[in-house]
Amino acid sequence: MSELKDFLIKTKSSLLSEKAFLQCLSKKYSIPGYISVKNIRGNKSEYLQFKDAHYRLVSVYLSKDKKKLCKQCFDSRQDLEKRLHEIEEDLTLLDNIQCPDSMIVPYKRNEKILENAMGISPSHNLLFYLQYSKDNDCYVIYYYGKKMLHKVNMIYVNESSIDKIADYMTTAGLIVDNDCNKQLISSHDLYPVKSKKQPTVSQTNSGIKYSFKKNSTDYTITFYHQKKKYELQYEPYFSDSSSKFDAECARMGFFVEKYINQINFEKGVSKYYERRQNVHTET
Repeated sequence: MSELKDFLIKTKSSLLSEKAFLQCLSKKYSIPGYISVKNIRGNKSEYLQFKDAHYRLVSVYLSKDKKKLCKQCFDSRQDLEKRLHEIEEDLTLLDNIQCPDSMIVPYKRNEKILENAMGISPSHNLLFYLQYSKDNDCYVIYYYGKKMLHKVNMIYVNESSIDKIADYMTTAGLIVDNDCNKQLISSHDLYPVKSKKQPTVSQTNSGIKYSFKKNSTDYTITFYHQKKKYELQYEPYFSDSSSKFDAECARMGFFVEKYINQINFEKGVSKYYERRQNVHTET
């Protein structure tokens, strides 16, 4: 009986280790959205469509190579999700088996953590993928311009920090945008920089949606909390908010969350005193 129990504990620890590994690994396939087919003047064209952080619909034209990259990304992510679903089913069967944290060891892997990772840059919406170069001992980011494939090195990646894959993919996207800006000075191959209309809606880190309107010196933020409408006045933090608008939006989100936390705290205190009053009254 003890041998069977030891076997089940080892099995569960192995499943938990693999689950944690695959959850982190899925972050390397960070191309969002779906492939849409549009009929333009009788010609069918395919686009990658998704909504950015400010709910703006983004459409990226897919050439043959870009479409192949997107499908490869979606298929790889789907395979990981399928395996994670199988692990969850197995863990359900082992729900009554107690597995100490000391038994959960890092999942063994043989490949580089960012090998064949795929993503899209946040500003220019350029599709890219990563491959490890033994000659340069670093990752090379390949990204698609309008007519050709560009590449730029990504120097530092800690291979033991698999939990940092999402951060590394964000960094890779920023590297692509930065290199794109340099290329635009001397080349017309890449897509020209388009001025983006500033959004009027966004959301906080916890998913609370809010809208905002720019006034002469500040912003008016509007949001709903527990079916009640709130309006706040927010003074911009950055003197040149147009160049750092995303950072300004993030600060608005923190401002909204801080206000909601204060509301919840005050309601909690009010309910506490109300319960104490009811107890004394009944006594």
